Amino acid sequence: MKINHFAVILLCLPSFASAADPTCSTGIIHPDSMIPACCDSICGDSCGTEECGNVSADNCCASTIITENKSCDTNDPPCVITSTDENASDSRTCSEIGGLLSTLDGVTCCLASCGYCGGFGCDKKPGGVQGCCMTFITPLNKSCDTNDPPCTVSQTSTVPVPIADTVDVKRNVAVGVYTSSQTPQNREQDLGIEIFDYQLVFQKIYSLDYPEIKSVSSDGYIPILNLEFLSDSSEPVLKKILSGTYDDQLEAFAKECADGGITFWIRTLHEFNGNWYPWGLLYTYNGETNSPADLKLAMQRVIKIFRDANAPVKFQLNINAENGYDDPRPFSYFWPGTEGLDAVTITSYNRAYSTIYHQFSNSFYEGFKPAYVQVLELTDLPIWVAETGTTSYGTDKPTWLRECFESIALDFPKVVQLTFFMDNKINEGTLTDWDLNTDADKEAFI
Repeated sequence: MKINHFAVILLCLPSFASAADPTCSTGIIHPDSMIPACCDSICGDSCGTEECGNVSADNCCASTIITENKSCDTNDPPCVITSTDENASDSRTCSEIGGLLSTLDGVTCCLASCGYCGGFGCDKKPGGVQGCCMTFITPLNKSCDTNDPPCTVSQTSTVPVPIADTVDVKRNVAVGVYTSSQTPQNREQDLGIEIFDYQLVFQKIYSLDYPEIKSVSSDGYIPILNLEFLSDSSEPVLKKILSGTYDDQLEAFAKECADGGITFWIRTLHEFNGNWYPWGLLYTYNGETNSPADLKLAMQRVIKIFRDANAPVKFQLNINAENGYDDPRPFSYFWPGTEGLDAVTITSYNRAYSTIYHQFSNSFYEGFKPAYVQVLELTDLPIWVAETGTTSYGTDKPTWLRECFESIALDFPKVVQLTFFMDNKINEGTLTDWDLNTDADKEAFI
């Protein structure tokens, strides 16, 4: 597999600790005020410097401390400072009122009994959903300035989250590409770097093409197949899947996969929380709809067909970063579970000023974070970015790309792969220029 250029960090959930030092009074505060690292007292002047590893990387280097992600609210140094200078404002910090601040979003204050705030399994912690889960606490918007935990702290009472150019924290993340205008090899030649590990392809249920999977694999990339239940009919498809309408096609393809022996990924019923595909839970046609119960059963039926054939494929669940129709319900309403799955993927685009519904521009962080936080509380599987990209309308694309890489590096440690959509296409009458169309775009990407 190719080694790529992305820098990211591993996540370790905060653990129980018998002591705490919210203000780093027994440790040494990192010399850069933008980096909320509290070093152990043994570090002396080496805290956060290039010499930190000579003393102890675990205790003295900001990259390691932030990677470990242990809140000073519940741990002695080395730890991450999540409380603030008490003189900075009149806002109450989470630790001041006996709560436990989430290191995932920096604003949710859970009950101290939770052990950690937010994340997968939060509903099983002492305090339950109401006391330990960000997706329940944050929407209530109960200010910690006037309420005891669970509550939400004021932005002024939290330490700014550092970005990747302030801390050198690195690990490799796999990179994928969807491209029809050029082959991945041609793109890599153009960029001057071998960067792509995966290639995303789309195939419809009645035109499944195993030779394309073989071709992608022989070119040196791991295939991701987006298997779409699309046909000439517009009616919802989940009940048709359950009735066996597509079994012949699925079984024949599964046998090809088993005989071919290539390990690859299948992503199907993608963006199921939308209204734009006939398997979407918000899709309606002639009064007919799909249901969450049918989604779960349909997903399990597809997976079972491939498992029964002993096909060496892995399955992904794919949710869109925003619900169709701006539906305000949480992801948990749509969620089919992850039985038989190997990863969860999130689609997140910045469609800046490209449609009448997108008259704004978001950074990757702004578009991805709300979905990421919800998914963290629904699964402990690895998280992928299913598809991403930005238009250039009202947006500095090179800056957006650089900030995307920085954000993946530091803000989303559970993300292990991301795929860029690199085709310009017409969407709702407007050219959405997802591709790397200028030299500046390409320079920012590499």
